[in-house]
Amino acid sequence: VACAADRAGEKRECDTYGKTKDYTRKTGIEYTQRFAPDGAKPDLLNRQNLWNQAEQSELKKDGSIKQEARLAKE
Repeated sequence: VACAADRAGEKRECDTYGKTKDYTRKTGIEYTQRFAPDGAKPDLLNRQNLWNQAEQSELKKDGSIKQEARLAKE
């Protein structure tokens, strides 16, 4: 969530760690865009929801991160 906020120059709340990351003052971001396949869930078109769900998918039931976790690649 923090990396996505940084890349887009936005403010995001991380549900996993309970932290807010605010990069709205960051300069140099010229363009942002999201791509999604046809039929994608509308709630996943929101970066906040998308990255929080991605992080949740990489957690074990006890809340620790899976050893094979790989949230995203640039």
